Amino acid sequence: MMIDGLTIQEMRPGEEETVSGLVVSVFNGFVAPGYSEEGRKTFLEYVTPRAISLRRMRPTHFFLTAWVFGRLAGVIEVRDFDHVALFFIEKQHHGKGIARALLDAAVERVKRERSEKAPLTVNSSPYAVPIYRRLGFVETAGEQLTDGILYHPMSREIG
Repeated sequence: MMIDGLTIQEMRPGEEETVSGLVVSVFNGFVAPGYSEEGRKTFLEYVTPRAISLRRMRPTHFFLTAWVFGRLAGVIEVRDFDHVALFFIEKQHHGKGIARALLDAAVERVKRERSEKAPLTVNSSPYAVPIYRRLGFVETAGEQLTDGILYHPMSREIG
């Protein structure tokens, strides 16, 4: 499916603040209401511009960004070429195929980077479980709680 004006690219140096702002906005609107104070604090520390910048420099991490007509619409972070660590789409772009396009681009990058066949995993917030299911992920364990973060372990075979 073609999305007018969509560009997916590697996150560039200097975009950390913009990416952090999008993630925090979407998190606060959809995920944070179901989290404890500890969980919100833990998550918000993970997505500061500095934390994102430090992770972006790791050789086994990558961030892809989705831009629609030059405005940031979404981001995905993949850790160790096998785990989705962040995946957020701006509210106004929900349901338009941007998440699928970002995930497809990330899967292609993962396939290029690693030789072994292994699933892509994610620790989904309760809010996002139905979204990940539509993207081909299945739950691998029941709901978990770590440092106040409530999540559902999920995985997807990527071939």
